[in-house]
Amino acid sequence: MRVEEDTCLKVKNVHFAKGEFGFGYVVIVDGPEGGAKGGRPRRIPFLSAEARDAVKAITTGKKPDDFLVENLKDGTKLTPAHVGKMLRGALKQRHSNTYFNNSYHGLPKTYAQQYYDITREKNDKKQTIAKTNAVLGHGYKRGPQGIKTYVANMH
Repeated sequence: MRVEEDTCLKVKNVHFAKGEFGFGYVVIVDGPEGGAKGGRPRRIPFLSAEARDAVKAITTGKKPDDFLVENLKDGTKLTPAHVGKMLRGALKQRHSNTYFNNSYHGLPKTYAQQYYDITREKNDKKQTIAKTNAVLGHGYKRGPQGIKTYVANMH
């Protein structure tokens, strides 16, 4: 997800069952301007049980209309800059300075490459490109041009 979408995500939009890979999914319905990218809601599947469980831990004890990522003082949503700062801190804590220069812009790229690789195991290249475009909110018909910024290895 884009960091701007993270700031608008509510607990009710997270589902911990089913989904494309069986680990659950997140439905993006709101964005910074009141809608998802292109005005179309989209599903973003969890790629692993570890990812699902990490988000599940964040939602524990929250109400459906609570923001997933919120200001602990008053429950309001955080700004994209604050979320970026938190993500950089988490990367530093987990990986030391390995990803010191990474920004939150790298997260959709990492997700897209992982999604592409997993999807490619069961689909032909054309289907994989279409599905990756869709999960990024680019639409099925964009072809390789729609994902080339996000997916470095289109095997």
